[in-house]
Amino acid sequence: LSLLLPLPLPLREPSVPYFPRFPCLSFAPSQSQGPGSSPLKLLADIMAKQQAAARGVFMDKSTLLSTALVVALAVIFQDDVANMLHPIGNSIVLPDELLRATSNLVCDVQEKTMGLFFNMPKVKPTMDKYDYVIVGAGSSGGVLASRLSEDPSVSVLVIEAGPTDKHLFVDMPLASPFLQGTERDWALQIEPTEFACQGMDCTKDEQHAGKTGCCRWPMGRGLGGGSTINYMAYVRGNPEDFNEWDRMGATGWNYSAVLPYFKKSENNKVFRFSSFHGTDGPLDVNDPRERNPITAAFVDGCKDVGLEDNPDYNGEHQEGCSRLQFTTRDSERWSVSKAFLWPALRSRTNLEVVALADVLKVELDCQKGKKCRASGVTLRDRTGAVTTVQAGKEVILTASAVMTPKLMMLSGIGPKAELERHGIATKVELPGVGQNLQDHNFFVMIFNGTKPVSYRKRDATSVSGLANWLLRRRGVLTSCLLEGTMFTRTRHNLTVP
Repeated sequence: LSLLLPLPLPLREPSVPYFPRFPCLSFAPSQSQGPGSSPLKLLADIMAKQQAAARGVFMDKSTLLSTALVVALAVIFQDDVANMLHPIGNSIVLPDELLRATSNLVCDVQEKTMGLFFNMPKVKPTMDKYDYVIVGAGSSGGVLASRLSEDPSVSVLVIEAGPTDKHLFVDMPLASPFLQGTERDWALQIEPTEFACQGMDCTKDEQHAGKTGCCRWPMGRGLGGGSTINYMAYVRGNPEDFNEWDRMGATGWNYSAVLPYFKKSENNKVFRFSSFHGTDGPLDVNDPRERNPITAAFVDGCKDVGLEDNPDYNGEHQEGCSRLQFTTRDSERWSVSKAFLWPALRSRTNLEVVALADVLKVELDCQKGKKCRASGVTLRDRTGAVTTVQAGKEVILTASAVMTPKLMMLSGIGPKAELERHGIATKVELPGVGQNLQDHNFFVMIFNGTKPVSYRKRDATSVSGLANWLLRRRGVLTSCLLEGTMFTRTRHNLTVP
């Protein structure tokens, strides 16, 4: 193939530390390889071994071109391939091991291909000092990194504890549940409670071993943060929430003030002529290509009990029953990292991202009679090396509602009594750190259906289902699972839902 297509490619040498290999979802080969093992499981084992052998091996031009040609032919003849697989594909269900092994191989190809042409996340910082140091490459950190690095005269470092977001399961909307509990999820648990989660064992803390009632708390870990493992629903919040912030002292955070920024960041493909939506921003907002008939039945049921059918809960008003809007592009997840971080990283030399690195503490410069100043951070990269980088202008913490206060307290910022209890010297006494955490509760109700309209795992993991999404971006895998929503008032004396 390289003889037929002798294209000059700017290959980098394997020894250049510009191109680290980041892990994808972990995959363990099947242990049962005896006579009773299925051919698909054995194939998955072979692929896993090939992937393990290929890690760290530089992709040469011939391999890259061969892969590109196969993909190009599949795309050109996508309808023919999908139609050919449909009669037999529904009866062939791929095991989880094979799906994960295939996804890992696709991840390897993506990262290696991009590394030939673009700036990629690094193993460790390349400089000792940056103007801005951002801790966390999630939904906030990705936007800030993109915005700050627009000024070519400043240098920006982003430090992320998790891996990159280059993975097939990340792109595939219906695969969101498969991402929870992996290395892309902090997989936290709450303290034991007797009011909920009685079927969930407490596994994160030895002092609660054997107990139940520890609710799972999924939290994104990696480029894009929560936007790489969530269910992609685009919900801004009620305008009165922002107005209340303004009344409480957060001047400039009322809904009229923040609406222009929502519109600036948004590329809404559905409400293109609405005064409440933008169409020129980097964050795509779409309707799914296919919806489950249960969604239509849900909205019809809402109307039957007197609730409004609201086509746009992010528009003039929120109340009513609606079909959810999603942050997707061409039936793929369109995370914050895809919308903001990667475009900036590919085109700007003043932006640097370090992945798989833990920030241990914020360095504080505390001079007598003056306020303490954040002068930098100490981090441990994926090789285990501990280094300190300085911040000429600011250290910005965007490490989530849980990890940001934790990092502040590890750095000596927080309630004095709590810090002393853990043997941490108090540098800035700030009682509010680590307090007032709020989250939305999630209650699950399961019903037996009278018609075969529910999403089944076999539909998603069949050969035809995968081919339909991979080649045409259609089918059950385009669903984000959460398709309908209702905003209503539980009491008549309430003014907002």
